[in-house]
Amino acid sequence: MKSKTLKKVAGALGVAFFLAASPLATDSAYAARDTEPRSCTKNGRVYNPQFSSIVVDTRTGNILSGDRIDERRYPASMTKMMTAALIFEALRDGRLKLSDDMTLKLSNDIKATRSNSRSTWLAEGTKITVEEALLAITVASANNVSVLMAEELAGTESGFAGLMNKKAQDIGMDNTVFKNASGLPDKGQFSTARDMAKLAFYLQKKFPEYYHYFSKEKAEFGLWRGNKAKHSHNELAVKNGNIDGIKTGFICDSGYNLAASATNDNDRIITVVFGGRTPHQRNVQTKRLIEEAFPRAVAGKEGDAEMSLVMKKLPVPVFVR
Repeated sequence: MKSKTLKKVAGALGVAFFLAASPLATDSAYAARDTEPRSCTKNGRVYNPQFSSIVVDTRTGNILSGDRIDERRYPASMTKMMTAALIFEALRDGRLKLSDDMTLKLSNDIKATRSNSRSTWLAEGTKITVEEALLAITVASANNVSVLMAEELAGTESGFAGLMNKKAQDIGMDNTVFKNASGLPDKGQFSTARDMAKLAFYLQKKFPEYYHYFSKEKAEFGLWRGNKAKHSHNELAVKNGNIDGIKTGFICDSGYNLAASATNDNDRIITVVFGGRTPHQRNVQTKRLIEEAFPRAVAGKEGDAEMSLVMKKLPVPVFVR
């Protein structure tokens, strides 16, 4: 399907101002750390994640750039974007309140995630509010709290995965299957750059009152081991005011993933990157895609005519000025 023509929204001067006034963090900001891939040795297999990416203008749904946008990849902790979406839905419907308390019961699913590094190390019997759980999921990427919320909403994590898949179909994520709430390795769990862009847009458009949880720099409350604050893994969002989320992800089979959202006045683009070899490489690649995309969006140029509209099946209207 041929891409729709973008409406012209600003001149080149606006783009120049954006790049000058709100510069993205320089490459050197990330060079000091996280420059080597996490150790991923499995049956002697070489660590070689598969790359794919997409950049979308959210006003129109036009794809501004893309690389293997429909090839299946492992979403890793970007899975938690859908987990959060179902929590947001429950909050809006009144099934949950931010102040609701939950007690951590160490089910088999939660026990299975405790040894993972993305854990809050909560003791059995710990009380945690829904808002604290949201911060644990969106900021600290806590796997065990993702399972806790899945069991709270659906009884079991597998039941929650069913709800995730139903919502994915509603959104139009036709090439996505969820098997768990956290994004921990599962060969049957996959998505694509196009589908994760749809999910990012859905979160922004459908839940503006809750989307800010993806922009938090850190979570501070007395649940963590040592009562220390947990900082966001999304360094681009932390270091650049025009980037307001969304979610990172990593497992050995996926490489370093990132769904990012950036704004320039009234314009917004979503960028999804799968398969970075290091956090540094992923961040630099995302930064480059954002810098290259805004001039095209602001100047009103069309995306690739051979790519169908990324938002065509979204059940909410695309931004049209």
